[in-house]
Amino acid sequence: MKLISITILGAILTLLRMASGFLVAKFIAVYAGPTGMAMYGQLQSFVNGINGLVTNQVGQGIVRYTAENKKGDNYDLVSRWWKAATFLLLLLIGMFFPIFCLFSSELSTLLFNNNNYSWLIILTVSMLPFNVANNLLLSVLNGFEQNKKKHYNFINISYNFNLNNISYAL
Repeated sequence: MKLISITILGAILTLLRMASGFLVAKFIAVYAGPTGMAMYGQLQSFVNGINGLVTNQVGQGIVRYTAENKKGDNYDLVSRWWKAATFLLLLLIGMFFPIFCLFSSELSTLLFNNNNYSWLIILTVSMLPFNVANNLLLSVLNGFEQNKKKHYNFINISYNFNLNNISYAL
């Protein structure tokens, strides 16, 4: 029964992601054309690369050690792993943020062939701590096997985030 509910929630989440991605891509294609779609693809690849550098491995470690060391309501053992992971992520953000901000115009030229979009690089990197916090929360929930909370939390965050992005774009 648990497998079926997790599969259904995962399918709903995937459909919502696909629908929001389709809407955003359609909006960009209509208003910005092929050049805008290419720039959107470059920005998406940049964001995925940054997220891969900062959060992926640490998130997998949090899931593993939380699942291995959970003991009822006693969080002493797992809290050490969470503190170490948080410190490591803050250290990585502290290293990457100034580098990306200093070289934002060069990165903008490299990604978009125009340095007028350096503000977009800075905005993207400044949103990284929020993404890291979300990844930490989802990793902890995944380690405790709280999949329903994880899916509902992600659906809620995705829905609110997409509404904010659409209003920002308008």
